[in-house]
Amino acid sequence: MIQIAHLSDLHFGARFDVNTWRAVEDSVIAFEPDLIIVSGDLVDHPSPVHLLAAKCALRDLSQKSHARSRAGRAAELVVIAGNHDVFESGLSTGVLKRLNWFERIFQTDTSEAEAMLAKELGHEPGFNLLCRDQPAVAEGRFPMLRQILLGEPRKEFTGAIADAPAQKADVFRPRQCAVLLALLDSNPTGGSPDFATGVVDEGQLIGLAADLKKFGATTYLARIAVVHHHVLPIAFAPGRKGSTEPMMVLRNAGAVLNVLADHSFDLVLHGHWHQAQFARVDLGTGDNDSYSMAVVAAGSAAMETSNPIGNSFNLITIEDSGRVTVKTVFYGGARAPNPADERNRDVRLRIPTKSPRRTDMKSPVDSETMSPTFPI
Repeated sequence: MIQIAHLSDLHFGARFDVNTWRAVEDSVIAFEPDLIIVSGDLVDHPSPVHLLAAKCALRDLSQKSHARSRAGRAAELVVIAGNHDVFESGLSTGVLKRLNWFERIFQTDTSEAEAMLAKELGHEPGFNLLCRDQPAVAEGRFPMLRQILLGEPRKEFTGAIADAPAQKADVFRPRQCAVLLALLDSNPTGGSPDFATGVVDEGQLIGLAADLKKFGATTYLARIAVVHHHVLPIAFAPGRKGSTEPMMVLRNAGAVLNVLADHSFDLVLHGHWHQAQFARVDLGTGDNDSYSMAVVAAGSAAMETSNPIGNSFNLITIEDSGRVTVKTVFYGGARAPNPADERNRDVRLRIPTKSPRRTDMKSPVDSETMSPTFPI
């Protein structure tokens, strides 16, 4: 059995609630996840201070979860960038370039920079008030304008952060977890005024088949795609004129869904609009080509809210039979998450049905316990 904690839209910055985060930490640790997946918008602004704080806090959560797991689960951390992690205020205006601090911090060894920042601040970097209230948020709406235009780093520690690697694996199998993950970058390059909308470029989609082929006949329980922007609208969201919904859904959502369905993905995890949702998508026309994908959105994990169900995260269980259970935990308005309470509005439980294709691919001798091997 595989257990996945899916968080999104932490937005470390002025509206981040440190006490809420501590309660989320406790819930994730108690869940004993194999994977902790964060689907973007870790920070409000792509400040090196805040991104480094986010890396330290999430790494600490992963390490605590692993250390306290009675089953020895790895709690491996998987993180992708959201629009707020690469664009000032999360907006691609066509004028300000896309920043690469996210890649530089999350894809390189930052131990030296962490030590320098800790010395500057007099405190270890992480999700704490000292890091939260650094000038990246406190100086106003465009606090990084001087850095963006003149290329001047805000802190001495930034000089210790290496350039991002030229290429990273977009499809991989976690070290101790029988799933395949595809990480899709849905943030535009910044050359046009896309604002908060997203797009997965054709190169990623075309390259997905080749990336999957590298795993050959690898046995695994599920294929999971992680993306920040929506591949589906949020049901019952306000549809009035002037709604921001067009900024939430990928510009090429149809192409993304089609490619993921072609390659038999089981789960699509995303964030972006701070609204939880569960939906099933099947693009087949009959039993012969039917294959159901679950599209699962997480709300904001730790932003301040007065709404008692304004925050949420997902706890996902994949059984050895391939059966997937998604538990969405709601909280907010000074209420801590309580994943164990399934009596009221705090928890919603969804179980996607297994498609006939998945069932057919299992061994007829032991169809409930064999792990399927998917074709490319």
